[in-house]
Amino acid sequence: MPAPLAVSSPFKFLDAYTSADKNRFFGRNAEQKRLVELLFRSRLVLVYGPSGTGKTSLVQCGLAKAIPASDYFSVQIRRRGDLRQTLVSILSGILEENTATEPVALVAECIRYALRPIYLIFDQLEELFISGSAEEQTWFTGFLKEIEHSSLACKIVLVIREDFLAYLYAYEDQLPGLFDFRMRVEPMSERNLQEVIVGTFSQIEDIRLVDEAKTVALILENNRSSANTFQLPYLQVYLDRLWRQENEKEPEPPVWITPALVEEVGRIDDVLEVFLAEQKKSITDQLPPDEQPAVSQVLEAFVTYEGTRREHRLASLEETARLPIALLMRILTELERTRLIRRDEETYELAHDSLAKVIDKGRSAEQRQINDIIRRLKEAYREYIEKKEADDLLLSPRRLSEIQLYEKAVHAELDRSLGKAESDAKWEYINASREFHRREQRRELEEQQQKNARLKRSIAIVSIFLLVALASVWFAVNQWNKTNRTRIVLQSDRMDPVQALVTVAEAYEQDPNELNRKALYNHFYNHRLYSSKIELDDTAIRGVDFSSDGKRLLLVAEDNRVYRWDPTGRQNGEGLFIPGRYLSVELSDDGRRVVALVEPGKLFFGDLETHQVQRIGTDSTVSTATISRDGHNVLTTNEEGLVTIWNTSGSKIGTLDALSPVELADFSPDDKMLLTVPTLSNEDVSLNKKLQLWDRSGTKLLDSQTFPDAVLSAVMSGEGSILIVSTTNGRVFRWDRIRRQVTPLQLMADNSLFTDVKLSADGQRIAASDGKVVYWWNAEGRVVDKLAYERRIRSIELAPDGQTTLVVVDTDVELWDADKQFKGKLSHKAAVSTAVFSPDGKTILTHTEDGKGYLWNLLDERLVELPHPEGVRDFDVSLDGQFITTLTDASWLYCWNRAGKPVDSLETEPIMEQILVTGDGRNVFMVDTNNTIFRWNRTDRRLTGMPGEILDYSEDHQIILVRTKTGKGYFWNSDGQPIDSLPLNLNENRAFLSNRGQEALLRTKEGKLYFWSRKNRRAIELPAGQASVTLSPDGESIIALTAGVNDAFSFWNLEGKPVANYPLKTGRLSDGYRISSFRISPSGEQILILLSGESQAFIWTRNTGALNLLNHNKVVEMGDFAPDGSLITTLQSEGQSVWWSTSGQRLLEWAGAINQYRFLQDGSTYYTVQNSRVSVWPGPDFIIPWLNKHISPAKRREILADVREEYQLQTSFWEAIWQAFRE
Repeated sequence: MPAPLAVSSPFKFLDAYTSADKNRFFGRNAEQKRLVELLFRSRLVLVYGPSGTGKTSLVQCGLAKAIPASDYFSVQIRRRGDLRQTLVSILSGILEENTATEPVALVAECIRYALRPIYLIFDQLEELFISGSAEEQTWFTGFLKEIEHSSLACKIVLVIREDFLAYLYAYEDQLPGLFDFRMRVEPMSERNLQEVIVGTFSQIEDIRLVDEAKTVALILENNRSSANTFQLPYLQVYLDRLWRQENEKEPEPPVWITPALVEEVGRIDDVLEVFLAEQKKSITDQLPPDEQPAVSQVLEAFVTYEGTRREHRLASLEETARLPIALLMRILTELERTRLIRRDEETYELAHDSLAKVIDKGRSAEQRQINDIIRRLKEAYREYIEKKEADDLLLSPRRLSEIQLYEKAVHAELDRSLGKAESDAKWEYINASREFHRREQRRELEEQQQKNARLKRSIAIVSIFLLVALASVWFAVNQWNKTNRTRIVLQSDRMDPVQALVTVAEAYEQDPNELNRKALYNHFYNHRLYSSKIELDDTAIRGVDFSSDGKRLLLVAEDNRVYRWDPTGRQNGEGLFIPGRYLSVELSDDGRRVVALVEPGKLFFGDLETHQVQRIGTDSTVSTATISRDGHNVLTTNEEGLVTIWNTSGSKIGTLDALSPVELADFSPDDKMLLTVPTLSNEDVSLNKKLQLWDRSGTKLLDSQTFPDAVLSAVMSGEGSILIVSTTNGRVFRWDRIRRQVTPLQLMADNSLFTDVKLSADGQRIAASDGKVVYWWNAEGRVVDKLAYERRIRSIELAPDGQTTLVVVDTDVELWDADKQFKGKLSHKAAVSTAVFSPDGKTILTHTEDGKGYLWNLLDERLVELPHPEGVRDFDVSLDGQFITTLTDASWLYCWNRAGKPVDSLETEPIMEQILVTGDGRNVFMVDTNNTIFRWNRTDRRLTGMPGEILDYSEDHQIILVRTKTGKGYFWNSDGQPIDSLPLNLNENRAFLSNRGQEALLRTKEGKLYFWSRKNRRAIELPAGQASVTLSPDGESIIALTAGVNDAFSFWNLEGKPVANYPLKTGRLSDGYRISSFRISPSGEQILILLSGESQAFIWTRNTGALNLLNHNKVVEMGDFAPDGSLITTLQSEGQSVWWSTSGQRLLEWAGAINQYRFLQDGSTYYTVQNSRVSVWPGPDFIIPWLNKHISPAKRREILADVREEYQLQTSFWEAIWQAFRE
C-alpha cells in the first residue's frame, strides 16, 4: 500500500482544467474550434457526453485557450443547493454595488460592468434533474427563454452528462432551438491521448520523458480497458502513480519517466478503483477498528441513487452519515488531503463523477437493488405526473413485486431522502397502482365467470334441441381443436427442443394464431436444436462421456451395462454387463477396452468386442482407477494410498513403492507422465500440498511443486507444461513448468471454493465457478471477465480452444463466447447432470437426470455465423442477399457470401462510421467520422473520395440523396453518378426519401415542410403544425401527425391536397413527447410511432382508429415493420430486441443482447449483430420451410407420435371421445 500523499503532485489528477491551465491543455483542438463555432452561431449551446470525457475542462480551459479573455467574460455556475440562489449569489459577487435581485437584471448589470459579452456556463446540469424540484426546473427553463428572447450580449453554455440528456426533451417546446446547436464530447482517440501525455510532461519542468514513443505506447497499453477505450480520469491517476513511484525512489529532480518505470508499474485494471481502495485503507488504518466503517459511510453519503456525486454542507452530511462531528471532521480532513473530495467554501463533494461510479459499484447488492427500485420509482412517478396520471403509466405488477420485497427499506429511504410530503406522494402512487391491478384482476375474473356461465347455458340448450345440438357439435369440434392445440402448445415448454419445435410448428400450420406463432418463434430463435437424442430401451442412462480421441461415446446404464456409441448417436454393438454398482467407468481410445470400478472398490476389465469381463487383482479397497489413452495400462489407488499399474490382461506391472501414500493419481493428457498428490499424514502435513510428476513407469520423479495449502484438484495442458491447481483454501495457482513459475490467479471474492477448474488445450485460458459466478482468467492469471447467476451453477466446461464456455444451470446449458457474448441455450426437460465438449470442440454431449443423452453441434444449424476479430460497427446487405458487407471497429471492410464465407476485404485508413451497399453488391459507399463519402468499387478495387454528405437512400439502395458543402442536393445512382438535383437548399434542413427514391420531404430549421417529386418537379409547401411527417411506402401519399386540440393523422396526395384526416381517439402524442421515428407499414394501414427517450411506442391502425401501446422495459431506440408488415420489431437501449404482432402483442423477446438487426427485403432472412458476430437467420415466415428441409416429414410424424405417447395427448376430437368412452 502506498504511503499517504505527502508531496504535491504536478498533475491535475481528478481536477478539471481551468483558464489558468491553458498551456497544459492538449488533445481537444477540434472540439475547441467546434465549440467556438457554435458559440458564434447561437446564444444557446448544449455540450454533452459520457462521464469522464472532459466536458468541464473543455468549457473552462479549452474555451479560454480559443477565445481571448478580452472578447468575453466567463461565469462558471454549479447548482449548489438551488440554482437560482446560486446564480444570484455569483452575479452579485461580481458587482461592487448592485440594487437588482432578479437574475436577468443582474446579467445586464454584469455586462455593463465587464464591458464585454458575458458567457454563462452552467456546468454539471444533471444535478438540476437529480436533486432539483419541479419548480426549480420550471424557473430555469423560463430564465433560458427570457435570456434567449432578450437583446442582452449574453451567451449560455449548458454542460450535461449524456445519460441525462433525455430530461431536456420535456422543455423543447418552450425552447425550440435547445438541440439545434449541440456538441457531443467524444472519448479521446489514441492519437489525442498521445498528445495529452507528451504535452503534459513537457509542461512540467522537473519531469523528463525518456524514449517518448515507446513510453507513451506502454502507458496507453496499460490503460486500455477491456472495451478498448480510455478514460481521462484513469489516465491522470496513472500518470500521478508513475511520478509518485519514481519520486519516492529518487526525490531529487528531475523525475525520469522511462519504459522500464511504466513496465514496473504495469497494467492496473480499474486504476481509479485501486487508488480509491488504497487511500481509503490509508485512512481507515488510522482509526480504531470500531470507527473504520465510518469512512465508507461518509464516501457513500456523497453518491446519489443514480450513481452520481452529491454535494453536502457539513450539517446535511452530519445528518446523512449520522456520525459524531469530531470523527466526521477528521475523516473529511483526510479525504480532502488524499484528493478524494474537494471543498468549495462550505460545500464538500467528490473530486470527480468517476469516483461516484466506483463507490456506487462497491455498494452491497441489496443496497444497489433498493437504489435501483427508488430510481425507477422516481422516474415512473415523474412521467405519471407529467402525463396527467394516465392509468397506463401506473407501476406494473413486476415493479410492485420488487418494491414489496424491500418495502420497509424503500419506505425508510424515501422518508429520509425526499422528506415526508414527497415520500407520501410516491407511496400513494404505489398504492394506486396496487389498487388498479386488483380491479383489473377482479374484472378479468368476472369476465371469465361470465364466459363459463354462457358455456353452461349453451350445453343445456344443446341437450334439448337436436338440430341446435348438431350445429353446436360442429362448433364444439372447432373450439375443442383450438383449445386442445392451445393445451398442447402450452405443454411444449416441458418438451425437449426438437419435440417442442415440431409440436408447435404442427399447431401453427393448423391454426396460425398469435399464441402458436409466439411459441413457434420462441422455440426456433431462442432454443438450439440437438443433432441426436440418445436413449436406451427399457433402461435409463446413468453417465455419458467421450473417449479421449472423441471418436466414440461411452454410456453407462441403470441395468449394469456399458454401451459404446459413435458420435452420430448410433449404438455400436451390444452392451457389456459388469456386475456391481459403478463408481467410475472409462473407455480406451480404440473404443474396445473399458475399465469399471464398482462398490466397494473392485476393479473390472471388459472387452466390448469379445464381451469378456475379468476381475483385476483381489484388492477390494480401490478408490480411483483410470485407463491410459492407448488402452494398454490401468492406474489405480486404494484406501491405503498405494498406486498400482496394471496391463490389459489384468496382470500387475508394479506397485509404486517409492511414493508416499497417494490420494490422487492420473495419466497426463499425452500419456507420458503420471500425476500424483500424496495423502495428508500426521507425520508430515505438507505431503498433500505437493504435486509430483513421474515417468510412465512411476520409477523416476520428473518434477514436483509444493503449494501453500492442500491440493484439491489439478488439470494439465495437452503437452504437460502448464498445470492449474486449486487448493482447499479457495486459491487457484498456475504452475508453468518451463519457466519454473507458480502464479496465484487473481480472485474477485473471498470464501470461494473451486473444486473443478478448466484449462484450454494451449494453456492460455482458464475458467472456473464457485457455484454462483463464472470466472475467466488469461495466461497471466488475471481475471478477464466474470458472469454472475441468480440460480446455482451446477458445472462449467471450457472448449479445447478456450473460445466457448458451457454453463450448466438447472435444465439449461448456456453457451458464452470468449467476449462473454451469449451464443445460445441448450434446453432440456430435466436437470442436466453432465455437459462436455468433444476433444475437437465441435460437439457437445449432455446428460439429464431423467436418463437421456443429447448430442449438439457447436455450430448452430439454424443460422450462418460471420465471426470477426473485433466489434462490428455497421453492416449492409445486397438486394438479393447474396452479399453481406460488414464494417468493424478497426475500419476493416469484409464481404461475405450467403454461405458465410469471406469473399473480399479492405482496410480503410480513415475511420469509417457507416456503409451502404448497392443492390448488386458491386459498390460500397462509406462515410467516415468527418461525414466524408468514399466509394469502393469491388471490381476495379479502387477507393474513391466523393463530394458531399449522404442524407437518405431508397429501399433498394439504387438512389442516394446527397448534400454538398454548399447545400445543394443531388440524386446519385448506384455508381455514385449524379442523375438529378433538388431545387431547394438543404443546409440546416432535414430531407427524407420515399422507399422508391422518387419523392423527397424537406423540413426546414423553422419547421416548414416541403414535398418534391422527380415527376412533377415542384416544391409543394405543406400546412404548418405537423409534429412528424413521412411518405407512404409506395410514395403515393404524404402522411403526418398533425398537432392540435386533438391530434390527427393527415393524408395528402402528391399534389399536396388533403385526402383524409383521422383524429386520434386517445391521447395527444404531440403534447409532452418528442417523436423520433415514424414508420408506415408496407400496406399503409398502420403507423409505428417511437418517442425519443421513452420506454414505449405506439401502433395506430387506420380502419379501427385504435392507438395501441407497446410497453418496453428500457428506452426504445429503433423499430420498424417486417417487409410483409406481419410483425413489428423494436430494439431497446440495452440490446433487448422484441417482436410484436400488429395488434400490439409480444411475440418474441430475443435471448442475448443485440446491437443491430435487419430483414432482407423479401423477408426470407433476418440479420443480427452481437458485438463481433453477425448471424444470418431464416425469416419468421421461413421457419416452416427450414424445418421441412432439416427434419423429414417421416421423422416429424415419429416425433409427434412420441410426444403424443409421452404426454398422453389426444390430437383429435373423436379420439378424445373414444378415450373417454373407454374410461
